[in-house]
Amino acid sequence: MTKEDLITKDDLKRAILEAVEELKGYLNQLSTSQPHSKKKYLRNKDLKEIFGFSENKIREMRNKKQIPYSKLGGTYFYDSKKIDKILDANRSDFNR
Repeated sequence: MTKEDLITKDDLKRAILEAVEELKGYLNQLSTSQPHSKKKYLRNKDLKEIFGFSENKIREMRNKKQIPYSKLGGTYFYDSKKIDKILDANRSDFNR
């Protein structure tokens, strides 16, 4: 075994730090590419992306109490489980 084959503490620290940074990158990708159904709360932009609703349609559904929401500051939040329940309740299934 030669001196070049030995791993120093600094080499080990550097390798660990690189691995940690790589894992952070993977975790960040997972959290930002998370499917909407995995999010606890959806926002207006999510409803627009998923269903193609306009801001006016979302406002109309809120006003008509068709979708439950919470408001924090000026931001509306929609519980994804409640949205899923609404979709299930309104499903048109020909095999029932």
